Amino acid sequence: MRKEQVIASLLDEYSIWNILIGIHTKRKENVRPQAKPDLKAIGLRIRGLRGALQQEVLASQLGVSQGQLSKVESGKVAPTLEMLLGMATRFGKKLDWIVKGEVD
Repeated sequence: MRKEQVIASLLDEYSIWNILIGIHTKRKENVRPQAKPDLKAIGLRIRGLRGALQQEVLASQLGVSQGQLSKVESGKVAPTLEMLLGMATRFGKKLDWIVKGEVD
């Protein structure tokens, strides 16, 4: 096996970061399942917070376009952190509630 092939094989099997720091752990063993956010539920909570306020008005206050807010409310895209922080501040809600629906 040529040197390039050996290196390519190692890079496929081990993460570059772990090689650099000297910990040779296979990627597959390090992967933790990540919970995916329920974009539809987040969108519904944001839509509920907006109430009778027009999308254009709230979008302007949050610094996004009306189209972007519409996509978030329909669950097509995830809200940005800036948008979530703006919603939490504007409506006095906690981020956990907006994102997860959890109440303390």
